[in-house]
Amino acid sequence: MIWCLRAPDAVDVIEDNLVCQLEPPSEGRGVPEWFAERATGFTAEQRAAIVAFLESYRARHEAHGPAGAPSAHATNALAYWTRPPEAGA
Repeated sequence: MIWCLRAPDAVDVIEDNLVCQLEPPSEGRGVPEWFAERATGFTAEQRAAIVAFLESYRARHEAHGPAGAPSAHATNALAYWTRPPEAGA
């Protein structure tokens, strides 16, 4: 995430891939078990860092993306990461 913020042009598609990996799977897309294994156990500070990264990504995408459209992947990921973690997660 740090390099994506420092040099987004240098990391190329890694930034987009990272955002997609932070997005929970939707109906018919992705593997829920894979995501669940990787999206648990984060501290409040770590979750806040993920949220800050996603907000930055979405703001840049809206400013420079096609017709200022928001990134659906970042929006979906933010919906997940801004809610309180499930008990035991």
